[in-house]
Amino acid sequence: MVTKAKLISNINRGWPYSKPVFVLNNSMTSAPKGYEDKVFMIKGDLKEIVDNLNHKDFKNLYIAGGMTIQNFLEAGLIDEITITTIPVFLVAGIPLFGERGNRKNFRCPSLSSDK
Repeated sequence: MVTKAKLISNINRGWPYSKPVFVLNNSMTSAPKGYEDKVFMIKGDLKEIVDNLNHKDFKNLYIAGGMTIQNFLEAGLIDEITITTIPVFLVAGIPLFGERGNRKNFRCPSLSSDK
């Protein structure tokens, strides 16, 4: 699942995804022209969204976007996190874990470095 901004950014650079993309959005009502078979707009309760996607055999979901990730964490819907760092300076954006009051305890099963 990606945010509207990430969707638009990817369309402008060429489509990088080989699997369906589900966009959580309350303002876009349809997929951009030419991407109707690749992009699906969804909204609603996160638990219900995940249950519906799991029922359609989408089991491993990639969640992107700072606030989106925070909301999925808060709802207890993320069971594994892969954090990748890219050496790019960002001047703005939503922090991955934000200023949430609930502290989450994570376990790090492995680390790797590609140099």
